[in-house]
Amino acid sequence: ECVPKAASLTEEVNIKNSEGTRDRPKGEEADDEPTYKPCPDGGPGGLICCAFCTAAYSRFLSNTAKEMEAQSVAGVGQEVSEILELLEDAKRRLHRMSDVCQSNEERRRLLETNQVGIEE
Repeated sequence: ECVPKAASLTEEVNIKNSEGTRDRPKGEEADDEPTYKPCPDGGPGGLICCAFCTAAYSRFLSNTAKEMEAQSVAGVGQEVSEILELLEDAKRRLHRMSDVCQSNEERRRLLETNQVGIEE
């Protein structure tokens, strides 16, 4: 059976930051805590350690995906709320314009009636 080298590591690998970020200058080691619990058998933990760690990390990834989905849904919900607000505003303006058009149409009709009465 071919087992990856990472499976025999005793601790999480720290990767040097080659690009540099806002929080960490270029070349500085990542000192973040592992995102998973230590292996009960003393392995490195994570996805490829043992059955227990694989299941635990899989749950962690699943929960992360669930949180991301919830954030996406919340973001879309916010967009929908903003669109509904814009539509409500447009509806109010349309009603106002309709009222103005109706009022102007009545005035035009009165003017036409007055002009016809004068010509006769």
